[in-house]
Amino acid sequence: MPGNPTLILLTSMILLQAAWLAGIKLTRATQRADKLMRVVFYELLLSLFFLLTSIFAPEIAFARFAVPAGWRLTAQLGLGLLLIFTFFAAIIYSRIQRIWRFDEQGNLEAAQQFASEGWRRTFLHYTELPWLGYQHPPLIPVLGGIIFRFFGFRVLLFRLLSVGFMLGVLLVTYLTGVRLYDPFSGFLAVVLCLSFPLFWRLGCAAMLDMPATFWFGFGLFSILQAQNRDGSWLWLSILAGLVIGLGLLTRYTLALIYPLLLVLVLLEQVSWMSSMLAVLVSFLVFSAWLIPAYRKKILHAQFRRLREFSGLKSGYRNPAAGVLSEPVFNLPVLAHSWRWRLRLESLFSRLPSAIGTYNLPIILVGLTTVLQQMITADKFVLTWISVPFILLLILLPDHRYFLPVFPALALLMAHGLVESAFSIPPVTGLALLFCLGNLYLFVDWERRRYLFSWKIG
Repeated sequence: MPGNPTLILLTSMILLQAAWLAGIKLTRATQRADKLMRVVFYELLLSLFFLLTSIFAPEIAFARFAVPAGWRLTAQLGLGLLLIFTFFAAIIYSRIQRIWRFDEQGNLEAAQQFASEGWRRTFLHYTELPWLGYQHPPLIPVLGGIIFRFFGFRVLLFRLLSVGFMLGVLLVTYLTGVRLYDPFSGFLAVVLCLSFPLFWRLGCAAMLDMPATFWFGFGLFSILQAQNRDGSWLWLSILAGLVIGLGLLTRYTLALIYPLLLVLVLLEQVSWMSSMLAVLVSFLVFSAWLIPAYRKKILHAQFRRLREFSGLKSGYRNPAAGVLSEPVFNLPVLAHSWRWRLRLESLFSRLPSAIGTYNLPIILVGLTTVLQQMITADKFVLTWISVPFILLLILLPDHRYFLPVFPALALLMAHGLVESAFSIPPVTGLALLFCLGNLYLFVDWERRRYLFSWKIG
């Protein structure tokens, strides 16, 4: 059935995934050519199965999915089963995934420091900690230190903390989908979240990304819930502030939620009163770290590092190389060559790999649907995606920092599939199975070459 839209969508997903695998081979990005060929063989068989089923059994492949009556209860049951499955799958991946250099390694070392010395003594030489001291607040390493203190140095247990936050992100994604659209769209968004390779990789690593994503999404959902709720808006706004404050204690980049809230208020998507109260409470929570960090001159070193890396200050120091980058000055540093190479690397290599190139056609379907309809919920999702994305691309174009946008992407994709003429089961099934192959490739991934070399020093 050449004119069937689902067949066209499946074909485009297969072609983009094939192009991605070919790109890895041609650029020699991985040292494990043997694993790459196994993935190619697996995904070739997968593609043939889906295409042949589409051609010879179209009544199965292209069956329209009808949402049954009383789906809310079905969605809740399905979500519970999906979260249980995700938990056990994440345990397996957490056991076998390699340690991420620098970030996870630094987080583990910082947590071990808190466990051995205690938080009081560790704070005395906080800026001397090689990874944590000059760029991050302490919440997650402190929690990791508590785990190590009671259970010994077990990487898996610290990673399970991230797995817990990962499940929390999925739950918040579902609840946001129910609030904006309907239970089925919320459930489908959770499924599509699980088709993002980076979502699994960071959810199964002892890093800051998944906790920060949870605080970001939960804070946004709480403010959204406070809208038009006369009786409980105050407590929901306070809850949002507490959550955002904890997010700032996890990673400073959670401050991106502030410009997002500003735009949402200007677009009348959320209440300005709830947003202002949430911002105030978040500052009060964050001050528990800001005040002592300022007194001990920790903030000065950390904010200098953030300004230099973001391009708002010249003279970024590469900690791996230990030398300054070539001279740059003030505003022109934003267009400095290595930052542009990093932006290009993120846009054309890292982010497509993080999301899954096979998901790009589904994102296009969702974007087209949103731009055509532009209902209130669509504006909210589109703003959630665009504001952090633009700011990160300008200031901090590392692909991991984009993770708080992923739930909104999943909601966009889910809404597009629900509102379109595509058959949902084969599309989501292919995306999940492609993701499985990518995760096999990434489990011990060591990048050999970059598409755009951006390292400095």
